[in-house]
Amino acid sequence: MANTETAAPKLPIIDLRGLIFGTSSWISTCKEIRSALEEYGCFVALSDIVSDDLEVDVLNCLKDLFSLPSEIKSKNISDKPFHGYFGRRPLSPLLESLGIENTNYLQSVQDFAALMWPQGNHPFCENIHKYGNATIGLAEMVTRMLFDSYGIEKKQCEAHIESMNTVLRMLEYIPPKTCEAEVGSSAHTDKSFLTVLHQCQTSGLEVETKTGVSLSVDFPPSSFLIIAGEACQGWSNGRVHSAVHGVKMEPTIDQMRYSLALFVYAKRTIEVAKEFIDDEHPMLFKPFNNYELLRFYTKDPIKRKIKNIEEFCGV
Repeated sequence: MANTETAAPKLPIIDLRGLIFGTSSWISTCKEIRSALEEYGCFVALSDIVSDDLEVDVLNCLKDLFSLPSEIKSKNISDKPFHGYFGRRPLSPLLESLGIENTNYLQSVQDFAALMWPQGNHPFCENIHKYGNATIGLAEMVTRMLFDSYGIEKKQCEAHIESMNTVLRMLEYIPPKTCEAEVGSSAHTDKSFLTVLHQCQTSGLEVETKTGVSLSVDFPPSSFLIIAGEACQGWSNGRVHSAVHGVKMEPTIDQMRYSLALFVYAKRTIEVAKEFIDDEHPMLFKPFNNYELLRFYTKDPIKRKIKNIEEFCGV
């Protein structure tokens, strides 16, 4: 009798190393990225932008940062939602996080470090700046490939990249305090255009498929998870899927979990590209501001939904 069991779905793994613009491998990889973001809303990217040594140095920086007293970390404030310090709270008792905007600018990292360590912390500034440069470069590359895959004019892509604003969120999860799995970060979609997520050593990230199947994300060496946010879904007229994801801490985890998430927002108004609109595909979303979408999500915590783009700017 034939085996009728179907293999469990897995997230696509796409190799972004050594690609050269315009080559056949570039074009085929662009198509892979498009397919992955339309079908799964995310994919595992293989990239050598962060060396093993830098990853170790950044992890040590995170440990130093989170060892600071809460009253020091709480100086990390921002007028943008989810850009500053978040301490552990009833809905996310395992998670603590901080954010730095535009880490590709050394001054931004130095300003943050001056709040945390008035006496200075050169290794932190050097390593986080280097890491920020690398991951922002990866985000720009994926953005160019996504635009290219849809045949969108280069000048539109460059205008979008020039309008990018980023925040690097550094996250620490403490081990579960019970003998059962605990939620580290509840299921959600990102409101960003793209997110570049890096998991340090300890697992826990889960992604839901379109059918609601939960997949544990495995991070091979030198890999990142690229996640499409709701802003990308809006820009693509619903072609790109915004992936629901979260963190579950299993009771077997007995060490701190560290991760870094680079959220990429657009400062300029996002409009559905004309390439996505025709007689069979009418415009689904009105022009919108990425940060207003983020604020819309945060305005009513009681009624907060996982996905907001349709209610926020749906036609």
